Amino acid sequence: MNYCGIDLGGVSSYVYITTDRGRKLWSGPVETTKEAFEVRLRRFRREGLSVAIEAGNQTAWVYEVLVAMGAKVTVVNPNKVKLIAESRRKTDKVDARILCELLRIDALPHPVHMPGRQTRALRGLLVARRQLVAARTKLCNVVRGMLRQEGLRLPAGALSSFAGWERVFVNSFSCEHVMAVVRAYYQSFKALTQSIRELDRKLTERERKEPRARRLQTMPRVGRIASLTFLAAVDDVHRFPSSRTWWATRDLLRPCVRAASERSTGRSAAKGGANCEPCGCRLPTWWRSIDTAIHNPCGVGSTG
Repeated sequence: MNYCGIDLGGVSSYVYITTDRGRKLWSGPVETTKEAFEVRLRRFRREGLSVAIEAGNQTAWVYEVLVAMGAKVTVVNPNKVKLIAESRRKTDKVDARILCELLRIDALPHPVHMPGRQTRALRGLLVARRQLVAARTKLCNVVRGMLRQEGLRLPAGALSSFAGWERVFVNSFSCEHVMAVVRAYYQSFKALTQSIRELDRKLTERERKEPRARRLQTMPRVGRIASLTFLAAVDDVHRFPSSRTWWATRDLLRPCVRAASERSTGRSAAKGGANCEPCGCRLPTWWRSIDTAIHNPCGVGSTG
């Protein structure tokens, strides 16, 4: 078995390869492209190749390339690799060598879960929708603040619909430039709303193909976005051996709690806290209900 550590970079990456006895076979920079990785690593996979890489913004596609080559890939959190995180000699070569050596002696921390292509696509849709909604909310708040300076106070959510904007247009303003600015923002509001609706249609299609999402929605105040957000965060529920392990990774739940809270109250969920925002139950109880929703084909048990 050959062992390899790769320190990924934007343009070029550094590769360090040894045998199972620690003898260096090759090391050097490699262009961060699919073709370059295949050419450089092809001859080392005959005896088996195990690769360690750090989690980052390019990890997903590199992981798929290496797995397709037949390599066993371990993805680690760089903050948990103390020899790298606390090293004073932060170079690509040193980091790649440390990854390789720790992999060879089986001293790397617990690997990072790598979601499949479908899950990453779902995450991309949800992140894009969240960003568009945030941009639209910020735009509406800017317009509300500007109108407040002209003596027109609008309640929160007054500009969340086209009808709300039309009611603003019927008001007369002493300054003509105010109406011109409001109309310009209105065009942006329409474009953002159209983009959000297109993403909602795609998410609805995924919801129809995902029976687990429908089971999750039988819980109080859990809708399409909250259920899909949870499934995108968890990916493969079987990677958690028990509900206690789920609770140890409870940060995965926060986007789901926030989505459910915004659906039910129209306000952002507060970060942290021991209680579940949607229904006020203790979070571990909510976890158990979700566990039942995913595993039980007949429906959801009591939420406690």
